[in-house]
Amino acid sequence: MLIDDVARLFPHSTRWNLGGDEFVDFARIDDYPVLQQAARERFGEQATGFDLLTDFVNRTAVHLRERGLAARVWNDGMLRGQVVALDPQVALAWWTNWHAGMSPLSAALTAGHELVNFHDTLFYYVLGEKAGYVYPASARIWEADWHPGLFPALTDETRQEIAQPYPSSLRGSAFSVWSDDADAQSAEQVLAGIRSPLRAMAERAWNGGSQLALAEFREVDERIGVPAPSAPLAP
Repeated sequence: MLIDDVARLFPHSTRWNLGGDEFVDFARIDDYPVLQQAARERFGEQATGFDLLTDFVNRTAVHLRERGLAARVWNDGMLRGQVVALDPQVALAWWTNWHAGMSPLSAALTAGHELVNFHDTLFYYVLGEKAGYVYPASARIWEADWHPGLFPALTDETRQEIAQPYPSSLRGSAFSVWSDDADAQSAEQVLAGIRSPLRAMAERAWNGGSQLALAEFREVDERIGVPAPSAPLAP
C-alpha cells in the first residue's frame, strides 16, 4: 500500500490526513452510478456512493492505526452515508459547509468525532486567490468574532459554534497555505502575507477569542515586527 511506502519517510508522525474529498463533485455524486452500484452490492439497496466512501475511509483508518497513526479526514463527504457509519475514532478536519448537502457540525458532535477547525473563509491562504478565495486578513478575523469554536456557517448563514468551555473533542485550529498557483507569490511573499493573519489566529485561538480590539492587536503585531533571520546551521 502506498501509505506504507510514504509513512517510512515520516517516522515521528502520529497523525495522517487521508483526504477523502474531491475525488468526485459530491453535489453530483449521482452522476457516477458505478459508485452506487458498488455500494448496493456491498451494503444493500439503501446504500449510496457515500457509504462506499465511508467504508474506504474506515478500512484505511484501521490500516493506519495498525501502524501507530491516527486518521483524520476532510469533512465534506463524511457523515452522509445511509448504511455505513464513520469510524468514531476518525477525526474530522472541518473546513467548509459550502453546500447544503454537507452534514452540519452538530452531526459530528453527536457522533463524538474529534474536530480540528480549518475555517476556510478565514484561514485558507490560496496562492493566486483561486476558487474565489481572498487572502486572509486580521481585520476579517476580528469582524467574524472568530474563536476556536466558530466554524464555517451553513449555506443559510446559520452560525456553527461550539461555546466555551470547549469539549475535549475540539482539538484546535489550523491555518492552511494552498499552492493553487505556485507562481503567484514567492516564498518570501507568502511568509509576509501570512504573518499578521497567522498571529491573529494564534491570539484568538490561544485565548478563546480576544480581549484586544483590532487596533490593539495591530499595535502588538507591529511591535513584534519581522523576526531577524536565523543564523545558518553549522554543517
